[in-house]
Amino acid sequence: MINFDPLQNDDGDDGIDYSEWKAYLELSSACCVDFDTFLVNGCLDEKAIKDCTTFLEMVVGRRRDRSANMWGQLLCYMLNLNFCFQCADDNADTIEWVVQQCTGSALDRCNSLGLLEQFVVAVDEVRHDAGCNPLGMEAKTIFWHNLRERAVNNGPMGDANAVISMRLESVINVIRQVKGQTFHRAEILNAARRETWAQTGRAPFYDTQTQPWPITKTHVDLETQAQTKVPLTEAELMAESLKQQQCLHIRKVEYDRILADFKAQGQQTLGFKTIQIKSAFREDLQYSFYGVLTDPAMHGSWPGYGMVEQSNYSHFGGARNFMACGSTKCDVKWVDGMNPEMYTLGSLQHYFSYDAPQIETLPREYVQIPWEMRNADGDEEPEPDFPDEDPMDTDEAGALPMCTFDQQSGGSNPGSESGGPEFEPQEGDGAGTRGTGSQSPEKGDGEGFDDDKGKVR
Repeated sequence: MINFDPLQNDDGDDGIDYSEWKAYLELSSACCVDFDTFLVNGCLDEKAIKDCTTFLEMVVGRRRDRSANMWGQLLCYMLNLNFCFQCADDNADTIEWVVQQCTGSALDRCNSLGLLEQFVVAVDEVRHDAGCNPLGMEAKTIFWHNLRERAVNNGPMGDANAVISMRLESVINVIRQVKGQTFHRAEILNAARRETWAQTGRAPFYDTQTQPWPITKTHVDLETQAQTKVPLTEAELMAESLKQQQCLHIRKVEYDRILADFKAQGQQTLGFKTIQIKSAFREDLQYSFYGVLTDPAMHGSWPGYGMVEQSNYSHFGGARNFMACGSTKCDVKWVDGMNPEMYTLGSLQHYFSYDAPQIETLPREYVQIPWEMRNADGDEEPEPDFPDEDPMDTDEAGALPMCTFDQQSGGSNPGSESGGPEFEPQEGDGAGTRGTGSQSPEKGDGEGFDDDKGKVR
């Protein structure tokens, strides 16, 4: 994992370092071929995805909800990435974020919001949609050419008098292009006349007829002299680039209230942490989805992690830490002579290429394992060099068998506080047990996840 320092807003605005973000996206694209191997026996893990979608369907209270199904697939991969990169402690935040996004998109707006409120919500969703890029197509973008936040009534009295100004025709067209949702200008204006917090008027907007698109400035990296186009902030707009246009004014306090009330409708999901689902992995298994995924005592026990253990990362320092080179509980140690600076964003980008490199031209930090190996009880001696060929490509026995996740079948233990089944931790999972000589239960000591005999407490 690459640790990024928090972005500093020295100028006090909400600007983003787009050059660093762009570099990260380019570098991470090299991992796509590895992410494609998150499969079980060469196929998508239907059961893991089913458990995630079942959980989200219960959150939104709807069966076969399209939004829940799509978010369930994403949640499954996010949880597996957390586990793969030893970030399972982030599962609680991951699940909570997905629940909020899923419930927000699943709400029935027509039954809860008026026309003007629906329009405000649609504008906000387009502005924060991943496909709405200020550097993208004008027809699919809400930016300073059709929406202003500081154009009028933003004087010394502060935000209490702030107004959101929108060019209706342009914004309506963008919503139709991005969301497929249709609004009509006349209907919006009629709805606005009935409200005290909305009125028509004029305001200065960026003039795309006389000015270039996109609305950007050029950022020059002082170290590499690389030039990157970044969006202008509203405060950076030049007066000569603006033109007075007809628009709809909405008081910002009301605009924010509508969005807050809309998002509050998803607060009925506060009980999602206690939801029990029927698992697709075994017919009689019912467990607390949130509890199993977030309880440190059950780290690695969720059966949906099988796709990680058959991925390209399974043989390296990933979920099960097969390389024995440290963990979240034990910091890695660099091999003498290795330079940690070679793993900074700038260094990685310098050697990044879309063409296959000549190995001898790369620094040794990129062709050798840079961390010292452990040699504790239970650790296997690592091979000195990478094998000439991948045994996964030549093994005639087929795909690796899916790992088993055990469940204890007896005793008086009242069970985990999470309310989930007591999965038996696997050998090596959990950073605190790696290299301590702990062993998996022998066959017969615990019942496997596919065993129908066990009773869930």
